Amino acid sequence: HIQRYTEKVGIINTTLPWDGMKILQRVDFLEKQARSFINARASIDDENYKRDARHFYDDLRASWERALEEIAFAHVVMRHRDYINAKEIMRVSALTAEDCRSWQRNFQRCCDLIAGHDGSRGRNRAMPEPGDLLKDVQALDGWVRDLKERQKAVP
Repeated sequence: HIQRYTEKVGIINTTLPWDGMKILQRVDFLEKQARSFINARASIDDENYKRDARHFYDDLRASWERALEEIAFAHVVMRHRDYINAKEIMRVSALTAEDCRSWQRNFQRCCDLIAGHDGSRGRNRAMPEPGDLLKDVQALDGWVRDLKERQKAVP
């Protein structure tokens, strides 16, 4: 994609911007980010780590939304698109009640930790450690891969 900076225009970047990434690309990006937190945690003070982790959960939450649209709904219905892709509607039938509960549980976890919500001063909630961030990304990866595999079996 082509980037634009304050002083420069037309800088070519070989990677996709966040909004252009498909779900597995986002998972890969987030896994790498979580692993970098693991390596850097000892040198990051708690306040800066908390800020970084909150933004991580912003991206993870957005990725759960993308997974719902891209995988669970199999691109049948997409935000801001003028049509419904009825050819893929049978793939939606692979979605189970447990998939829905898992999605809701993981999405809510992200909502509880994102930067977009002002945390209570009284609770002063600790952020999950980097290993937990990695587990949360892996939960998304497993959810996506499992559902995609079951969708292959749908006629």
